[in-house]
Amino acid sequence: MKDTVICASVVESIADFLELALQFGMIMMFACAFPLIFCFAALNNATEIRADALKLLVMLKRPVPRAAATIGAWLNIFQFLIVMAICTNCLLLVCLYDEEGKWRIEPGLAAILIMEHALLLVKFGFSHFVPEGACMGESKSSAVCSSGTDCLLSTTIEEHFKT
Repeated sequence: MKDTVICASVVESIADFLELALQFGMIMMFACAFPLIFCFAALNNATEIRADALKLLVMLKRPVPRAAATIGAWLNIFQFLIVMAICTNCLLLVCLYDEEGKWRIEPGLAAILIMEHALLLVKFGFSHFVPEGACMGESKSSAVCSSGTDCLLSTTIEEHFKT
């Protein structure tokens, strides 16, 4: 029975991450085509938070917390979406700028291409210089063990809360 609950929570978390990835990709890739989409996404997220709270508080029991160092393969998916968003938005701006269909390098078009390269440089710079497991506020309970791994990750949750 416990394995069934864990499998259901894993499937549900994968579905939640998939929904986040799709929403993030659609918003970021087509932001310059329809800037009002951010308002709709915020409204959708507020509704989703309330629906999830209702589901967890009223209909289901509290989920079992599981420790994880990062979001795993989803990090690569979100990084790919960021690169595609930069390229897609700059391509849409180029198509809007070049009304006649003549692909001449003019100051405006050159500025868009320079902006694209600068944004990609910033994105890859952040990916290179900011470590993958960085947190804003690390607690003392997640101190590094002598083995070099995270203490919360090296023990099970039940063992951690017994003390």
